Amino acid sequence: AISCDSAKTFEKHYRIFSKLNKQIFMFHLYGIASNLETFLKLTDCGVPFVQYRNKSTQNVDISKLPTSHSKIIINDSIEDAIRLDAWGVHLGQQDLFKYTKKELLQRRIKLGISTHTEEELYNSLEYSPDYLAYGPIFKTNTKFLSYPPCGVEKLRKIVRLSTVPVIAIGGLSFEHTSIIRDTGAFGMASISKISSGNSQFIKDWMRECQLETFV
Repeated sequence: AISCDSAKTFEKHYRIFSKLNKQIFMFHLYGIASNLETFLKLTDCGVPFVQYRNKSTQNVDISKLPTSHSKIIINDSIEDAIRLDAWGVHLGQQDLFKYTKKELLQRRIKLGISTHTEEELYNSLEYSPDYLAYGPIFKTNTKFLSYPPCGVEKLRKIVRLSTVPVIAIGGLSFEHTSIIRDTGAFGMASISKISSGNSQFIKDWMRECQLETFV
């Protein structure tokens, strides 16, 4: 028989082990800029990931911009991302057809892909992306007009199914940070809310995101 003291010692050690065995990860803010002014504001604040969505990148040279801790992602074009010496490129489902599968698998930069359904999730994983964006989580007027909001529980399922980090997107604001973080997603993306916010608001949002999370 196990003595009362031994049982208490075992329980104490088990609690310590269980706590240490939990995975701790950082949750990230992902900003999307549609113009150079917003892009500069986000990189100046040090937003971890900044996607430049402006279709005109001909007069932009991010390699000559002030030093920033932000990882820069160019939208739609691998060629522009390489030319601008960006960290990565983000492609929508329709953009995948501009490249062969071999070109995408042999890329020299990071790749993110937009997804809206489980089917798109599995199809996108065939290209070995570095992360996936999934949404819209909530109703939004920014994009996704043909896709209904999927909600937090669907996001939670997608996070479990995905073999790469998932960025939540669509109708998200500062107030949603904790519930999105609790799904296990790698981060949350914002377009309109982060674009309209001042630098202090953005930094507060980053701090809220970067709390330690146990999963």
